[in-house]
Amino acid sequence: MRRAMFDVRVMRRELLRVRLLRSWSNIREIASRRRAAAGVLLQFLLSRLDAHLRGVDLRVECKMGELAAAMRADLMLGPTLKDELSAIEAGLLYLHDNGVLIIDRGKSVFRQAMTIHVFPEEKPRGFTNADYAPLREHYGEKNFQVHVIQEYARLGLKKLSDALSFVLAYFTLPKLDFIRRYFAGRRELLERATTEESYRRIVEELRHPLQQQIVADKGSINRLILAGPGSGKTRVIVHRVAYLLRVLREQARSIVVLTFNRAAAAEVRQRLYALIGNEAAGITVLTYHAMALRLTGTSLAKLAEHGEEITFDRILEDALALLEGRREDVATPEDGDELRDRLLAGYRHILVDEYQDIDASQYALISGLAGRKSKDRDAKLTILAVGDDDQNIYAFRNTSNEFIRRFEQDYEARIDYLVENYRSTSHIIDVANQVIASSADRMKREHPIRVNHARRTEPAGGRWASIDLLAKGHVQVLEVPNDAIGQAEVAMREVRRLKSLDPGSDWSDFAVLAHNHATLDPIRAWCEVEGIRYTTTDQEKGQPRLHQVRA
Repeated sequence: MRRAMFDVRVMRRELLRVRLLRSWSNIREIASRRRAAAGVLLQFLLSRLDAHLRGVDLRVECKMGELAAAMRADLMLGPTLKDELSAIEAGLLYLHDNGVLIIDRGKSVFRQAMTIHVFPEEKPRGFTNADYAPLREHYGEKNFQVHVIQEYARLGLKKLSDALSFVLAYFTLPKLDFIRRYFAGRRELLERATTEESYRRIVEELRHPLQQQIVADKGSINRLILAGPGSGKTRVIVHRVAYLLRVLREQARSIVVLTFNRAAAAEVRQRLYALIGNEAAGITVLTYHAMALRLTGTSLAKLAEHGEEITFDRILEDALALLEGRREDVATPEDGDELRDRLLAGYRHILVDEYQDIDASQYALISGLAGRKSKDRDAKLTILAVGDDDQNIYAFRNTSNEFIRRFEQDYEARIDYLVENYRSTSHIIDVANQVIASSADRMKREHPIRVNHARRTEPAGGRWASIDLLAKGHVQVLEVPNDAIGQAEVAMREVRRLKSLDPGSDWSDFAVLAHNHATLDPIRAWCEVEGIRYTTTDQEKGQPRLHQVRA
């Protein structure tokens, strides 16, 4: 406790007895330091106010670190500081006692810091649950206080008297009685490190209970999600990342998401920003090649500048060699482990989209990132992969379902099935199931795709059942000639027919897929003749092209 300067006693109404507890010179010195600290703090707080604001009840929000930095930056005060926190406390109290500012009545919130001491000599014995009990208690109480403050703010916005009653109950009632009164039916909320609204958007708004279960998993088990088309594969990844950040309070830099191409990476980033805002900025979302470039420090611009051939397979191999400690400059396995830790920069979670599309080199990269071959459990990342063995469309570039079938064994993973389709009609789903049924070694043979529960009573052909009297929403197989021009004529005639049936539709609602670029040349020519703007989506070399026409 801070030692006082005076002892003041009231002798009678107009007589006080004052006894000095320090020398006058010491008192003057302390008072001078407090005034100096108060002056620096006041200037800093005033600088945080909008110059155009007027009033006597203006709030300033800042961090203790910012106050400390302001005091250290002062040329007169900074060199004399011994205890920054004590100086900040003394300066703020000085301003408060003199009526310059108010630091009570709920307008000032101070959070206690926690110091963690690590004792290396204890590591050989290992750690038990009892060792983590103080941490659980600390963070549990922190979560509780955050929700209490939020509830106080919510009540205060509606009715100030209810908020004041809430505060009184918080300080007078036993904790359990307080919870029963104000959080009845919401007790689970108090254990979450996020707001009720945030949890609702991340977990409760998901379409399927299994999606919610996967996203809200509090453990660190590896998972393979076998998901059919339109079942929300990417949605699960995005919401899982948000849950790790907002609820489990994992650091953003500990999470990496791998996607098959740049368009998919951009979509994941966009969805993350829509869900959690700027917190998404710290998440690593990369393609396999971009991750390899980052790990190896390779610059494509410099390679091109020096006229060197850009070989992505070689870049992937170099990245894997780094992760596995197979570089010539790595002398020992210990050096390799240290290099890997440095390269991964604290990654703890890896999420992989479209796992069925990977080839051997991408499989090896994921394995290296996840630390699959490492004997040190702390070196292993938790991995969640989503994919669909029925959608392996890149067999021509040596992708294989072998890798998705090996996932369970490779990572001791749990397999979940997401088979409810939220996009296609029952007619389309039925045809898809019939086409894929003859495929050998399907992992989802016992889990056929089905329309989601909310649409089961709708017409099997969707809205086209009533719009298109010819097809009634059924999948059509059109007879076409062998030449590309003849096929284009049939395809575009059908597109024009469908658009005429739906006047509100746009050309951007239609897509034409083909195996190669040349096959689509007549489609492009037709669009140009008709004055229809279109977009050509060129994927990476060797992949099919998608042409999507736009108004």
